[in-house]
Amino acid sequence: RGGDAVVAFVGAAIGRKDYDEAGRIISGCLMVDLLSALIVYALLCTITASLSFCGLRIDEVGLFLVYGLSIVFSSTNFTCEAIFRVLDKTAWLFWNAFFFGLLKAIAMLTLLLLGYGLAAVVVTLVTLTALNCAGLLFLALRACRVGVVHSLRWRNALSQFQGSYKSFILHGY
Repeated sequence: RGGDAVVAFVGAAIGRKDYDEAGRIISGCLMVDLLSALIVYALLCTITASLSFCGLRIDEVGLFLVYGLSIVFSSTNFTCEAIFRVLDKTAWLFWNAFFFGLLKAIAMLTLLLLGYGLAAVVVTLVTLTALNCAGLLFLALRACRVGVVHSLRWRNALSQFQGSYKSFILHGY
């Protein structure tokens, strides 16, 4: 729910011209999104390892884990989309979605026409998802620099975020 927090609190911070707070909220939300996705992926690996002992084929387990990487890659998407909305850069979001949607369609059509199997489809989708998410994150960070938020601090993002976190919890995020 980092995107909801960005919309609710970054907009208010920018309205108060408190760009340091806006930067702390954005960097904290992105870090929380990424850390929670890594925890989910660790749980997925544990569950998948348990299932492999129960008779799931090893190639199916591998594909499942590769596809699970898309959870990690796309963990910051909603927060990035919220950054675009708050900073009024929705055209950037449109072009990113258009470009990668077209790229996925071309890749899937090519794999279908060439007769590749499920493994190629999964690996291609995960690779394109990773590229899309990296592009979205790059553009969101670029929008922060072009916009009014210049104070993204990654080194102490979570500790700086703690003051805002209590406010997020009280608001139901």
